[in-house]
Amino acid sequence: MGSVNMYLLDTCTFYWLCSKPEKLPRPVARVINSNNESIHVSRVSFIELANIWLAGRMEAPTKPRQWLREQIAEWSVTIIRIDEEDIFRSTELPLYHRDPFDRLLIAQAIIRNYIFLTPDQTIHRYPVSTLW
Repeated sequence: MGSVNMYLLDTCTFYWLCSKPEKLPRPVARVINSNNESIHVSRVSFIELANIWLAGRMEAPTKPRQWLREQIAEWSVTIIRIDEEDIFRSTELPLYHRDPFDRLLIAQAIIRNYIFLTPDQTIHRYPVSTLW
């Protein structure tokens, strides 16, 4: 039996899935809708979304604490914790991308051998599988 692909959603991908699914390209939407048990969201994205909401740059019907919990339950995604290796690996990556949240997500995808669902073209410069 073949191995199952595992996927990590970029922060914007998770946000669009929850609030603007029409922004997701068909291949990404197809993967998400047919692979719930292999779709992962990092706590890094929760930090990023909470900060975006705090800055007034994100629309959500409730505060992030409630909204994110509701979305996790609705989409049945698996949560990835941030561990020491993620942090250290993110600081060892080339500085193609300077956003610390994105660098942590990239490190997590590399370490876990996940396919990263992201529209960010800069991420293609890293040794990580992507889909968009």
